[in-house]
Amino acid sequence: VTISDIRNFTDSKNVTKYLLQALSPQNVSVGEWKMVDTENCSSIDTAILNATQKAANWTSPDSNISSVEIR
Repeated sequence: VTISDIRNFTDSKNVTKYLLQALSPQNVSVGEWKMVDTENCSSIDTAILNATQKAANWTSPDSNISSVEIR
């Protein structure tokens, strides 16, 4: 997953963290985030990236899920 942000980093409203989640069509947390900090947020595995990180590795689950929403 790659993050693109066109914000002006001299702005006082700087982003300090990005939170990423991978959800199945049933709105269930799926897959695994790797090489980033993670936390459980309302039963959803959440990858936590600082503002300077531009990518996170996500591994799909071993199941028959046809699509995943990254939010």
